[in-house]
Formats: sequence, C-alpha cells, structure tokens
Amino acid sequence: MRWYKMPVEDLPAEDYRERADRFHRMAARLSNPQIAAKFEAMAIDAEIIAERKAREAFSRS
Repeated sequence: MRWYKMPVEDLPAEDYRERADRFHRMAARLSNPQIAAKFEAMAIDAEIIAERKAREAFSRS
C-alpha cells in the first residue's frame, strides 16, 4: 500500500503537470533520500492524474 494518494480535484491537466514539476524539483533539492522518494511518488501521482485528465478532455472534444 502506498503511503500517499493525491486527491483528484476538478482541475485541468496542466495544473497537475505543474504540481508534478514542483514535486520533482523539491525532490531534487532534498538531501534525505527517503523524503525525496516521497516527493517523487507525489510527482508520479500528479503525472498520472494529468494524463488521465488530458485523455478525458480529448475524448470529450
């Protein structure tokens, strides 16, 4: 079981991509590899949600 699951909000895919970028940058700056891994996990969740939102938007158009 994962320790964190990002909540899916009614936001566009681009907002989740921006979150993922912020989490990746934060993970790169951290010296503690365990905490950095948690930020990378959050970034991956945000990327997955962004991809899903982009596909939903594409299928609606």
